[in-house]
Amino acid sequence: MPIDHANDVPNGATVLVEALAMGKPIIITEADTNYIDVEKEGVGLTVKRHDVDGWINAINFLVDNPQKVKSMGENAYLLAKSKYNDQSFANNILMQMKHVNN
Repeated sequence: MPIDHANDVPNGATVLVEALAMGKPIIITEADTNYIDVEKEGVGLTVKRHDVDGWINAINFLVDNPQKVKSMGENAYLLAKSKYNDQSFANNILMQMKHVNN
């Protein structure tokens, strides 16, 4: 997910969650709006904005480390299943609605 510019919108959030659910390792552009630290969670790599060499290095890392790719993919699927799932999403909406109504 090569994000081009900074703003207050979590760019790429849908693609990120879809990649997690599919059990795919993630390469994402560093942004303040990233709500998942993919490196800390063990599901992917983060690249600085406009860092072409960083993207090349991240892609090469995944190509050269199939066992790490497998591990990141498994971690991604488990994270989606345990934390970023439909129940969690529904609970978040419910909490937001309660907050607005109070």
